[in-house]
Amino acid sequence: MSDAEYRTYIRGELLDAAFRTYFTTKVMTAYQPQREVSQIFIADLQGVPVPQQRVRHFLAQPLPDQQDQSTATDAQWAAALARAEAFRVEASGPDADWYELTKPSDDPGSASQGGDLGWYDPGSSTFVADFKTAIAKLKVDQISQPVKTEFGYHVIQVVAERITTGVQAEEMLKALRKDPDQFARIAREQSDDAATQAIGGDLGWVIPYQLDTPRSDAIFALTTPGEISDVLDTDTGLYIFKLIETAPVRWVPGQQLETARRAGVGRWLQEIRDGARTWVDPLYSAATGTG
Repeated sequence: MSDAEYRTYIRGELLDAAFRTYFTTKVMTAYQPQREVSQIFIADLQGVPVPQQRVRHFLAQPLPDQQDQSTATDAQWAAALARAEAFRVEASGPDADWYELTKPSDDPGSASQGGDLGWYDPGSSTFVADFKTAIAKLKVDQISQPVKTEFGYHVIQVVAERITTGVQAEEMLKALRKDPDQFARIAREQSDDAATQAIGGDLGWVIPYQLDTPRSDAIFALTTPGEISDVLDTDTGLYIFKLIETAPVRWVPGQQLETARRAGVGRWLQEIRDGARTWVDPLYSAATGTG
């Protein structure tokens, strides 16, 4: 490396360190404008769009925690049926919380997720025949009677239907604009974000540079509590946000601040570059022939 190259390298390192220090001490300080928001995320569909249903269930097994139920006695099957019937009564209540009610479910894969089995594709689903037949008879929001399969008794509900994610998002947006109070319920039933689905889509307080630019811009464009964003189309899926509260300046917890600092410094520098402008004196241009 030549002396000139070395000086250029050192200058770049010093400038980078100076910019990072400025960003940390002057831009991303411990007090930031914030938005408290909730989100609904709809993951991109893979393959050719087909009609789908979002399904959830509760499973009561005669022999809990056992793969094979074939050795269960009539009394054990009767006890499982009684559990399923009791669940159906509770789940049919106006304020039923499936996330609480399904915790005793004997399906470990869905018990902690409100019984959610995700989107059901009738053409390729691996559900057993009796389960499929029961789903086919249900309308959205309808709860089945206990359905017996080789695994036990299921109580099933179809919570939504769709053909494409775009249509799903637009219909969801229309309903949310009409009644924003539905947001938490719809997030719990239809959001594909595992980290926030169970808590009604709650993202908490968001600060600048915490999220990627499209999501951050959509969130900070919201100004009125209760406001619902437009559908945000990203490379991974669709987002809808609801503004809960705003804060012009609010203290930021340390870990959240450090995450935003690490993720944001490059974007901040790029924003400065994108906003830079140059001006050339017309007299100089005329004199030098560069105009």
